[in-house]
Amino acid sequence: MIPVNQPLLEGRELEYVTDCIRSGWISSAGSYLERFEEQWANYCGREFGIAVSNGTSALQAAVASLGLETGDEIILPSFTIISCAAAILHSGARPVLVDCDPETWCMDTDEVEARIGARTRAIMLVHIYGHPVDMDPLLRNTDCRSSKMPPRPTEPSTSPDERTRAHSGNAAGA
Repeated sequence: MIPVNQPLLEGRELEYVTDCIRSGWISSAGSYLERFEEQWANYCGREFGIAVSNGTSALQAAVASLGLETGDEIILPSFTIISCAAAILHSGARPVLVDCDPETWCMDTDEVEARIGARTRAIMLVHIYGHPVDMDPLLRNTDCRSSKMPPRPTEPSTSPDERTRAHSGNAAGA
């Protein structure tokens, strides 16, 4: 069997986990969690970072933060985990699927613009198997900060690191 992902443990992970267990801070609070939240917020250029228990909870929190109304839409790729669509449905919004690029398995960004409608409120970015979504066409053709998502007037960054970082801290990629 070919694993989808393998942990990369090459540093002080065992030391840190042992320290958490010995100190009794294994969930919900403690210095490691506080440092993680602060450092993640700084990395994303945000004032706050909030750790949650898993990816599903993170997706639900991100979608909930958008203040969606029943019938609003979020565009997402057809190839993703069910938690993405579940978070959208839980909010009362409607998932709008786009096909995926056969080379990267990420959303086909050429299809996104055609799927944007009057009720589109966000595009949920899903980076697959180490392949980031091609952000340049999305940034060039949409304005993810607007509820109507009109064409974006400014040029996006050409740095892949800046593109990834800028969108890693935004709720549901919006």
